[in-house]
Amino acid sequence: MDDNFEHGRFARATLDQWAMFVAVCERGSVHAAARALGRSHSALSHALGVLQDAVGQPLVALEGRRLVPTEAGAIVAHRARALLEDAHSLEALAQTIALGWEAELRVAIDGVVPRAWVARALEAMQSVSRSTRVRVEHQLRTGAEHAARDTSVDVAVTTVLPDGADPDPIGIVRFAPVVGAAHPLASRRPKRGEVERMLQIVLADTGPAPERAPRGWLRGQRRWTVPDVGTAKALLAGGRAFAILPRDDVADELARGALSRLAPAARDFAVQAHVVLPKRERSGPAARALADALRASATSE
Repeated sequence: MDDNFEHGRFARATLDQWAMFVAVCERGSVHAAARALGRSHSALSHALGVLQDAVGQPLVALEGRRLVPTEAGAIVAHRARALLEDAHSLEALAQTIALGWEAELRVAIDGVVPRAWVARALEAMQSVSRSTRVRVEHQLRTGAEHAARDTSVDVAVTTVLPDGADPDPIGIVRFAPVVGAAHPLASRRPKRGEVERMLQIVLADTGPAPERAPRGWLRGQRRWTVPDVGTAKALLAGGRAFAILPRDDVADELARGALSRLAPAARDFAVQAHVVLPKRERSGPAARALADALRASATSE
């Protein structure tokens, strides 16, 4: 490459010229690219000439009857596509902000809430606001409650409603008491007091001041606390402990016999999940749209 590149002529190429160059690479000819873009043959030829002059070497070469990128042209075309995608994203973001939509949402989800609810809601958001970024974090128990009070969070879904928050129930989360297939109780019902003497796997409380008082799902006198459901299920496989886990998270294992219930489904523990907008009246349209999508998603199930 000659000094023209170093002097910045390459950097002054317009997005329109990059789009025309990429079109030539993809269509295999200036004529085909011109028809696809609705531009004149001379405009594309000029753009191609400007870019090749700036680089100081050919970016395309004729092979048979097709124009194909040279080695340098293929590298440049790859970067040009990325540049065009970034430009389109920036344009969409500018339009989103101009309409008053948030550029980014911080979303805190109680880790026991069914993932399908969240996935469907985020898919629905895609058709409403494609350029709003969404950052999802998982909290557990009072961690989710704390997030629902944190005004740096835009949307929270919690099973522990903070004091003073307006109830906005979206669905019921059910918990099943389970053991691994190798556990002695996998094939029979526990006797009175037997469960309390067993080792229990408990999901950690992620709140800043974790709850110490036993709740309805804390039954075992001996407990191991783990950070997530996946770790709990791995420990259950050893056949030495039990856990009370979200039913959606253990449905597959129950179906294939890797886990067994300690009690019939009619006795499953249940809690109400709520959606909370911690910023209240200052919540933006994207946060409200996601809250609506979460309500619809949970209701559909």
